[in-house]
Amino acid sequence: MNKFNNTWLLMGLILLIPAVFPDTTWSMVKVWAVNETFTHGFLVFPISLWLIWQDRTQINQITLTSNPLALVLAIPVLAIWTLGALVDIKVVQQLALITLIPLTVWTLLGWNILRAVLFPLCYLLFAVPLGQELIPPLMDFTADFTVALIRLSGVPVYQDGLYFTLPSGNWSVVEECSGVRYLIASLALGTIYAYMVYQKLYKRIIFFLFACAIPILANGLRAYMIVMIGHFSGMKYAVGADHLLYGWVFFGIVIFLMFYIGGIWRDPQPELPVSNGKPLSNSPTSLPKNALVPVIMLATLLTVTKLFTAYLMDPPADEFKPAYVEVVDQFGDWHKRDSLGFDWAPIFNNPDRHLNQGYEHDNGKETLRLDIGYFRYQRDGAEAVSSLNRLSDPYGGDWKIIASRTSHDGNHQVQETEIQKGGQKILVWSWYRVGDQAVANSTEAKLRQLANKFLSQRDDASMITLATEIRDEVATARARLNQFKLLLDQDVFLAPTH
Repeated sequence: MNKFNNTWLLMGLILLIPAVFPDTTWSMVKVWAVNETFTHGFLVFPISLWLIWQDRTQINQITLTSNPLALVLAIPVLAIWTLGALVDIKVVQQLALITLIPLTVWTLLGWNILRAVLFPLCYLLFAVPLGQELIPPLMDFTADFTVALIRLSGVPVYQDGLYFTLPSGNWSVVEECSGVRYLIASLALGTIYAYMVYQKLYKRIIFFLFACAIPILANGLRAYMIVMIGHFSGMKYAVGADHLLYGWVFFGIVIFLMFYIGGIWRDPQPELPVSNGKPLSNSPTSLPKNALVPVIMLATLLTVTKLFTAYLMDPPADEFKPAYVEVVDQFGDWHKRDSLGFDWAPIFNNPDRHLNQGYEHDNGKETLRLDIGYFRYQRDGAEAVSSLNRLSDPYGGDWKIIASRTSHDGNHQVQETEIQKGGQKILVWSWYRVGDQAVANSTEAKLRQLANKFLSQRDDASMITLATEIRDEVATARARLNQFKLLLDQDVFLAPTH
């Protein structure tokens, strides 16, 4: 086949950018492989290429017209990729990579080609593992929705955040029950279905919104059905791994009904364009004039971006020297204590040091635990602000998060989380320390790291947690943490020493 065939050129360009940024591409692949929520990512690029192949006859008739000015839009996208690399925000790098693909097509093949394949290129956004941030609100909705239906059914139920109790037993909504997997799968399937079945834009938008709402409501209904099955069976059925199987079977039925109903309003498929009464041929076309100029400009821009980013990320010579940080045995009236009444501990991924210490006050009547995950230098797989550092294991751990919110200690904001194991509950305050600045929000912490990078300031950072038992009221536990943190802010100094 002629090497200038539009379809083959187009598909080659779609695969070029992921090849130019292998580390970013591999970061997506690793998420697809280990996180079942995003396993569909393996299918996104093949689906996009298949959609383009289906329209190859029309694509091959388009005259190619390169547009070097489109590279102007690529410059801020590459800058965003560089910033994402500097602070190691994978999703920012991944979104920048996907955005570069249509910009590359526009630059080298022209606007007419881009317009013809805009949907397949936009569909590539589903390759980016987005959606984990939806888990907390979806968990809250599922718990509230389930409890509301249980009460409508006349079954007494007591709710405490994500935990609720029926006469037959206890239930909790964990990350696996949030329904985010169903939502993302529904959107990925529903979007491609709307594109293939409907020709009118308003129908596509309506079905997309339909695909957003249905899995959320269906997941709440699924959770309600599972709880009721467990309740009426005396907690014999749907209380273990089998309820996950029930969930996927139920989801499959819901998706089938959604597509079946959506098919009632399907649009007739357009006929293939013809010329002189005959279908258009699949003949190849020529490359645009002066095509070498945008190719050189694009290659230069990509090369400069990668070299500049590598220069900025070049680690200091002492990166792997050990870090020494300490906390003292006494803060005001709080004294060191070796044992506490709870066995909870945060999860820190590859810290340079993990300091933990129990403290007591008022002859042991009040106790708490301090944990510091200290990271001397921020690097891939070992950084303070990371989803790998968490307060509980949502899948294999005994401690489960039941509530999370922002609180204030009088000086700084902190993230306040209630965690429960059986009948025991603890209140955890968590925050970050970037250099010598306390930061509660992970996004703000990343921005602070970026600013320190450019200002050549301290690159060390920590994730800090304070935990105490909730024996009576949350307000009492909160006051206990607040009292200790005010002393901690005054006395503890986390700084690298050599």
